[in-house]
Amino acid sequence: MRHLKMPTHTMRIFVLFLAFVATLSFSTFAQSSLTGTIRFTIDEVCPGAEVKLTGPQQFSVLSNSDGTYSFNDLSAAGRYMLSIGFLGYETFYENFEISDKQIQESSRIVIDHIFEEDTKMDDIIVQGWGKSGKPLEEEIVSVDVVSTQLIESNAIINASDAVERVPGVVIIDGQISVRGGGGYAYGTGSRVTLVIDDVPILTPERNEILWDFVPLETTDQIEVVKGSSSVQYGSSALNGIVHARTRWPERNSKAQTRIRTFSTFYDKAYQEDYRSAQWWQTPNTGNSFQSFPHAVGFSYYNGKHYAKRNLDVVFGAFATTDQTHIAEEFNHRIRGSVRMRWTPEKFDRFNMQLSVLSMYRHRSNIFIWNGDSSEILKPLANYRVRYQYAMIDPVLTYYLGEKRNQKLQLISRFYLDKALNGIGNRNNESYQIYNDFRYFNEFGNIFSFVGGITNRQMVVRANALRGFFSDGTNTFRYGELSGYGNLDVKLNRLVINSGFRFESYIIDEPTAQLINDTSINPEADSLYPQGRFLFSKPVFSIGANYSLSKRSNLRISFGQSFRVPSIAERFVDETLEDALRIRPNPTIRPEAGFSMEFGYKYHTTFKKTLNIYADAAIFYQSFTDMIEFQFGVDPTDPIPLGFQANNVSKARILGYELSLSSSGKIGKVPVNALIGYTYTFGGNAAVNEEYNRLGPLIRDAFGAYHISDLEQAEFQNGNILQQENSILNGILNYRWRHLLKADVNTGYGKWTAGFVYRYYSYLDRVDDVFEIDVYPYTAAFGRYRNNRQYKGEHILDLKTGIKFNEKTTLSFVTQNVFNRFIVIRPGKANPPRTYTLQATFEF
Repeated sequence: MRHLKMPTHTMRIFVLFLAFVATLSFSTFAQSSLTGTIRFTIDEVCPGAEVKLTGPQQFSVLSNSDGTYSFNDLSAAGRYMLSIGFLGYETFYENFEISDKQIQESSRIVIDHIFEEDTKMDDIIVQGWGKSGKPLEEEIVSVDVVSTQLIESNAIINASDAVERVPGVVIIDGQISVRGGGGYAYGTGSRVTLVIDDVPILTPERNEILWDFVPLETTDQIEVVKGSSSVQYGSSALNGIVHARTRWPERNSKAQTRIRTFSTFYDKAYQEDYRSAQWWQTPNTGNSFQSFPHAVGFSYYNGKHYAKRNLDVVFGAFATTDQTHIAEEFNHRIRGSVRMRWTPEKFDRFNMQLSVLSMYRHRSNIFIWNGDSSEILKPLANYRVRYQYAMIDPVLTYYLGEKRNQKLQLISRFYLDKALNGIGNRNNESYQIYNDFRYFNEFGNIFSFVGGITNRQMVVRANALRGFFSDGTNTFRYGELSGYGNLDVKLNRLVINSGFRFESYIIDEPTAQLINDTSINPEADSLYPQGRFLFSKPVFSIGANYSLSKRSNLRISFGQSFRVPSIAERFVDETLEDALRIRPNPTIRPEAGFSMEFGYKYHTTFKKTLNIYADAAIFYQSFTDMIEFQFGVDPTDPIPLGFQANNVSKARILGYELSLSSSGKIGKVPVNALIGYTYTFGGNAAVNEEYNRLGPLIRDAFGAYHISDLEQAEFQNGNILQQENSILNGILNYRWRHLLKADVNTGYGKWTAGFVYRYYSYLDRVDDVFEIDVYPYTAAFGRYRNNRQYKGEHILDLKTGIKFNEKTTLSFVTQNVFNRFIVIRPGKANPPRTYTLQATFEF
């Protein structure tokens, strides 16, 4: 057999080619790696920490269930920075360099980290216009945070009392107004959406906020987002969002238990001028619970982290009996909750949460006092009802990709409320099913996107709705379908946020026929040409935050919003003890609008133990077809006094807000404060068309900063020409131009002390019926306003406490220290001086 022989020069070329290919392959596939383990303590690993790598290559992952992380494809030499962060702990940074030699040798770099306890901070993370947390100073819009410290130091047992501490916020009869976005609108659906752990919740029938349903005993913090937020949570977020977040247990093997007990008692009824209104006597053993005003109750929290099972469990309970200072007005309730979070050890890409919350409430509602002097603490009419509320929230989360920078999430809620012994028209029940399917994606360190689809189905059965159907049915069915997206772009110091939402409301056929019945609704053809589609609308938002330095940020934002009227606003027809009537109005139109804001925030820390935030903001809000339950007299009705929902105003609101907040300690001295001043000018463009232009609105906003007593008197008592030419003529009803609030708490050693101060300026405009001396129950408010002589109201509370040891704290709070007769809500007096004793036990 003949052998072939390769020429020498050919052999040399072939060998060189093989060497080149080997070198190319080695350089192509050679790479270094970075790995490590993250721990809370030496004995406890930290799953779910955010690990980011920046430099020639950029990556982002979450630590695994065993606390480990890894980046295995580092093929570019250069200088890198590693950051490791976890909510509530100071972010860890480390710079390092990878050389070409390390890459060629496939070196393995190890960087471990332990979150030491002394690095833990009370860093404030919020969820404003996005659906993922970010530091407060990086938010696009104004966000205020109500901490558990503020709640407990004031012995607060209702979420509305906690949120009312926020600058620029007023809550009357459960109706919340943010920066003048709403007035006094009894029975109107809320213009602010309540969110509990990422899921919006308003009652299906009335679209109102159930403040009693918020489990303060398990709440970690309450965030108040100011401004139009319909892009984030749809209809009813016209004026903002209130987001209550549950507290998870600390990551150790010990259970944490907290028990709060409280007792509140009332002093004599105001000062001597109104002492005749007092209906109660000094309590004794022979009195029933309804014979004197008081509140007693307790709350319970228990949380435990089961490290071996990757399971967190939280239990909460609350009970109180509450007889207010108004005769026959009470609010007794029992609430219980459980929340669980579980990550399977062998399938740590998956996370499941389950929350269950239930409440029983026996309540008496009143609308207006019975008259002046001795009758101001007695109701003209009231009604009693027992309700059962319940909701179940399952949440499923699945992380995608090796880097876990993507996730799918299904958030659901099953809700019901039912009147247990409703009488007449107040016998009703409601059901709601809510689903939100979300997709998150972080594209390196620059882009962050969340988008999804929501669907909500609601059924309302109420006797108060029965009169609209000839067949006697009392059931309404309607639903909401929407798609949304939100994009964050981070370019060095600049963060840009943009979002969109398209939402449609669909009603059942009988309701559609009713609304489109031109004999009832003459404008049906023009208002609702879509048949069963009651309302469809796209909304957008955009904003930016620029970091001027490590301590200061500028922000600017624009957001659109809308609100669909509730079933109750359209169709409820009921009377209260033959004294008041709520009249239906199927013709009302949806509200719509937008808000704009320009703000500056300064943030600093003092020795890692004290957070300080200073904020200044200028805001503008514009709303059309605003709905109010107008209070008036219809002489043709057998029950002349009553309410009806109407589109009454075009609101153009301009103002500014200054605030200062702090949390933490200076050495051993706690310094916790929330202070703010808000100036709001609310112009009604339906009365003064000039307010459709920004120039006249700015002119009058400056001109109305101080209105003299003479101008007030001429407007209220002058002739028609004087009233029409007055700057007060175009101001919206039930808006306070000046609001000042301060909640300060400090102390030394075992003792704490603080105060709460609130100032409401004179209420410039109210419904005309309160200015006419026709009925004693309406004229009483007019006489109260005249007695004020155009002066505002000052309210002062004092608080103190002593911490006997690490487990026991005793607090004492006095509200309305000077026992003044104050009326913030028309026709219903504020409480006289009250004393609350609270004991807190921790185990």
